[in-house]
Amino acid sequence: MAQLDAIAEETIGRCRLLAQWTEEPGYTTRTFLSEAMRAVHEELRGWMERAGMRVTIDHAGNLRGSYASSGPSRLLWLGSHLDTVPRAGAFDGILGVVLGLSLVELLGGRRLPFGIEVIGFSEEEGVRFGVPFIGAAL
Repeated sequence: MAQLDAIAEETIGRCRLLAQWTEEPGYTTRTFLSEAMRAVHEELRGWMERAGMRVTIDHAGNLRGSYASSGPSRLLWLGSHLDTVPRAGAFDGILGVVLGLSLVELLGGRRLPFGIEVIGFSEEEGVRFGVPFIGAAL
């Protein structure tokens, strides 16, 4: 149980850390293609790579961390969005991505009969272009 408590604390801490990358000091506001979004991508990429994931950014700007299976298999997708509404909470969207990463880290290098892809979607809130779900449409 202590291990799960530590993982929960680390997950919450990571969300709070990522909330500091914002376009609006004192709040969490992170729009697609902003410097704050690029910083979040960079931090998440490092965590994902250290967890043994192959990390890419697709044509829609989604961050994708792939964790290979033990053989040919299906794929489990986990994640959420990395952009926020204006003045969002620290956990808006990002919690789903960080939780997916934490689950991969819990595996400690073990491989499952299915692959895992943790996705940080772009422009889900529709704040920058007024059209939501651009990243998920890909």
